[in-house]
Amino acid sequence: MRHAKSSWKDTSLSDLDRPLNGRGRRAAVAMAKRLKIAGYLPDLVIVSSALRTQQTAQALQKVYRGQLRLITEPILYEATPADYETVIHRVDEAIDHLMMIGHNPTMEWLASVLSGRDVTLPTAAYIRFKIANQWQHFSMAPCVEMDYDFPKSR
Repeated sequence: MRHAKSSWKDTSLSDLDRPLNGRGRRAAVAMAKRLKIAGYLPDLVIVSSALRTQQTAQALQKVYRGQLRLITEPILYEATPADYETVIHRVDEAIDHLMMIGHNPTMEWLASVLSGRDVTLPTAAYIRFKIANQWQHFSMAPCVEMDYDFPKSR
């Protein structure tokens, strides 16, 4: 999942400290509701350390009524595709459903590689995949795309 729309209102803030704007807060909740209605319950949510990703994760947590296990992973902020792969390789094999909340352009690149097609991930968009192997053997190769949604799709 890509973080929801952030605010550029306070120019004194660092990029890391930019919060969600009003539209972003609403979209994060709406997308969390769509995920929940679709029956998706991640076992683990790994979140970038940026404020906007943290606030997106908190919107999910609110919709899921505190059921989510959230972990902050600072490497996901300004991450390369190799950074995402490294984080995925460290996921415990007991985890069946992993969610990551991060940033473009890396999230879009990852989604495109895993889907085998060009994917655009607007803010608050998500895309789900079925990964055929264990996390430690995860590779950047096409997988089965399960679901894709974004705020303005409906």
